[in-house]
Amino acid sequence: MSRSRYASKIQPPKTPDGNLYYVRLNTPQGVFYKLGFTKLGSVSDRLAFQRTGDERMIDKVILFTHRPDAYTVESQLHNHFSKQRVFGSYGNAKDRPLAGNGQSELYIEDILGLDKDFSRKKADQAKRNIKRPFSGDIIGGIVMGGAAIFLLACITPLILLFQWTIGRKERLEEIAQKKRDKQEIEDLIDQLKWRSLLKEAATRDKA
Repeated sequence: MSRSRYASKIQPPKTPDGNLYYVRLNTPQGVFYKLGFTKLGSVSDRLAFQRTGDERMIDKVILFTHRPDAYTVESQLHNHFSKQRVFGSYGNAKDRPLAGNGQSELYIEDILGLDKDFSRKKADQAKRNIKRPFSGDIIGGIVMGGAAIFLLACITPLILLFQWTIGRKERLEEIAQKKRDKQEIEDLIDQLKWRSLLKEAATRDKA
């Protein structure tokens, strides 16, 4: 799989082994899903790490599994579902869930399809909630808008030059790579679904 843009923006761990988790959160803005990686022993320990009480928003731990490539898999999945992130690639807004504690890893949709209790009604409500303006959004929008206009004026000639120089061969290779990545992601999610089902079966047997 191609190198993840998500992985390139954060400091990777020394080793990729650890726990891959997928959790449903009940937050003041609605129900969200968080996909993450941790070397700690539980999702609760991970969300409690910043001592902000975020672990109290855990509604259901859907998946928690140890893998030798957990960090790599997490990065691949975030990269694949990047357009479905609720708050973009970076998240540190104080009046939004998980500020500075994995906010960029939140999704409204059940991206892995592992939650049998997924509610379309709750997902739509969460979408409506996050469309409401948060404190700091207006000022931040003005500042970012001005910076964007200036930056666009500077880089437009470079963008046009880049678009002109890129060849047809590279574009075709990119399309082929995306198809291979999509298939790999689908196979990976199927594998995670089986692990989740086996975990549920084992839990029922113990009950």
